[in-house]
Amino acid sequence: STNARGFSGVVLRLETDSAGRFVFSRLPATPAYYVHVLHFGYFDGGYGRDVPAATEGRPIPLADGQWFNGARIQLWKPASIAGRVVDEAGEPVVGAFVRVLPQVLVAGLTQTAAGPITRTDDRGMYRIGGLAPGKFIVSFPSVQIAVPADASPLALANVPPERYAAGFMPTIPNTVAVDGAASLVVGSYAVSPPPRDGRAQAYPPIFYPSARTIADAGIVEVRHGDERGGVDLQLRPEATARVSGRVVGPAEAVAGLTLRLVPRGSEGLGLGSEVASALVGANGAFTMLHVPVGDYTLLSGRSTMQYRYAPGGSNLQTELPSPPAYSGASGAGNVGGATAGVGYTVNSHAGDRTHWGRMSLSVAAPEVKDVVFDLKPGIAVRGRVVWESGSPQPMMVVSGAAGGPPPPPTNYPLWADPADGNSELGLPTGTYNIKTHEFEVTGLRPGLYRLRIGGTPSAKSIVWNGRDMTYEPFDASQGHDFDGVVVTVTDKTGTIEGSVRDESGNRVQTAAVLAFPTDRTRWSRFGFSPTHLKSVQTASDGTYKVSLPAGEYHVVAVDVGRAGSLYDPAFLAAAVRGADVVRVDWGETKAQVATLRVIR
Repeated sequence: STNARGFSGVVLRLETDSAGRFVFSRLPATPAYYVHVLHFGYFDGGYGRDVPAATEGRPIPLADGQWFNGARIQLWKPASIAGRVVDEAGEPVVGAFVRVLPQVLVAGLTQTAAGPITRTDDRGMYRIGGLAPGKFIVSFPSVQIAVPADASPLALANVPPERYAAGFMPTIPNTVAVDGAASLVVGSYAVSPPPRDGRAQAYPPIFYPSARTIADAGIVEVRHGDERGGVDLQLRPEATARVSGRVVGPAEAVAGLTLRLVPRGSEGLGLGSEVASALVGANGAFTMLHVPVGDYTLLSGRSTMQYRYAPGGSNLQTELPSPPAYSGASGAGNVGGATAGVGYTVNSHAGDRTHWGRMSLSVAAPEVKDVVFDLKPGIAVRGRVVWESGSPQPMMVVSGAAGGPPPPPTNYPLWADPADGNSELGLPTGTYNIKTHEFEVTGLRPGLYRLRIGGTPSAKSIVWNGRDMTYEPFDASQGHDFDGVVVTVTDKTGTIEGSVRDESGNRVQTAAVLAFPTDRTRWSRFGFSPTHLKSVQTASDGTYKVSLPAGEYHVVAVDVGRAGSLYDPAFLAAAVRGADVVRVDWGETKAQVATLRVIR
């Protein structure tokens, strides 16, 4: 089926003929029509979409009496990965989770994202479809979830008593008492193997073909329409240990905390990537049960973030079961400086989020005890916002007129996103008060961050202690707060515009124009929302216009199918050879003919 949506928002719909042709007739003139195509068994398509993950099509402006017959639309067939999960005896493992972990680019660096999840059938078989071309890691998740033996059902269900009293009936997880200190939550993951020689065993998480860590996993690569089979996993039981200790920190930070024991290299993945978790008791004590022997990272936090890859608007499941106290996905968003289709999800639960903990832990059977896990306060970034002279400031209204629209907010969001794409760092947020012009972002963990400000014009400069931080990340691993940061904002931008020509000087109507800094250090570690790397499609007349901060840029035109390569430093290094250099200042417009190049 084919949809056309015009400037007025009205949607027209029809079906293509046997040759894939369609005609929308008697259309009123409008500045922009968008054409979208849906076909069962394929990713959605649209005029101007160069890859399945593209969300925006190309507008078609129509004048009175105009006939436009160039709306050629590409559709792509998804790929799939399939295989079988068996136990140590070669018998099928039924109802086990299997998920794929796509390899994507975020902030110019390769990251591991959460992909679709499925369960094995009665033959131990699984199949995950709806995949875009790319490289994937196939994993078998297995989590041993422990809770204090005296935890109340309402605490396990994460439901306040007053809500229960009001009639809400929560889903309470099933638990099995193991000893006087802790119980094991059952039913979420594959059943553990029976004890051996009187000691508990467990199936640890594994990555295809049989690795215990992501670093040792095999890569499964697929292209459009591939049906990749034979990606089999064999589970082998391993000896387990009991891990116990105490969390040390402020009472409000300790109460109700969840600890996660994660295989090395999986720290940036969200819930379900751990090998074991434990709900901390009121006195700070914790116990993990049936933990497979190995080397891990012990993490704490009331919020976990992971990348989600959903090309073509896929709504496939990517979330694994949450441990007690977590309430499921509590936030989501798109990542601008990443492979098209990459977003993030955040899982969190109530409580103090300004403290964090992380330590390496080697687990050996039969027991690891007296573990002391220290919580540390997060780093803060504080300062003020300065509006450049002439830039319109937002107005603060105490109350709206009777019957009128609601007043604008008095606070605008600020956040610190991970400069190198490390999703373990999360997205610490704060606010900017437009009355006092002061802001604060708290809860930064050790790592590199970019400061972002919303609800305002562009950040012209960010300065701390006389140091220009506009394109330099804040390093929270230094162990100190960043006070006195000054963010200067402006409503001005630099503009580069012109037309696209091929190497023979002929006009090109369909292309993507890339603009990226001549400073190569800015091609990576730019966080989620880079303002200095831009890709725009040409208008129907072959012209383009791109807005950027002041600076010196490479400008080059490429095939629309390569527009998504803007965030790949290797591609940019190759594109430099055919690009022009343009210098633009704040508020300045530069004309530039972009040359269409084939980047190899």
